Amino acid sequence: MNDEQLELYESYLDKGFNEDQLYEIKKGIEEGNDVSAFARLKMPASEMAHIRKTQNFKKSLNKIADEKPQKQEEETIEEEIDIRTKYEKIADLAITIGEISIVVAVISLLLIMLRII
Repeated sequence: MNDEQLELYESYLDKGFNEDQLYEIKKGIEEGNDVSAFARLKMPASEMAHIRKTQNFKKSLNKIADEKPQKQEEETIEEEIDIRTKYEKIADLAITIGEISIVVAVISLLLIMLRII
């Protein structure tokens, strides 16, 4: 816990919460949750835990939703790189085929010239 979190936790120590409730409050603070949503004296620790876990679940969903476009962007970039690599290979192959064609043409010309001589 950082100083701010510790200070927030300590503010709940003298409010009459039992040990289980304080545990849920502490976990919630450590996880970065809004503990004011469940820090109620009459609320059982099990219900506090349920609310805390629900908050964590919502944060996870938000994180996934935020990461998804980034993953799609990364996949698009990778696909573009793959496509460029394939085109470069095709271009290299075309150059090689072109060079072979020139060599064949030169050999053909040489053979024709040899027959003439």
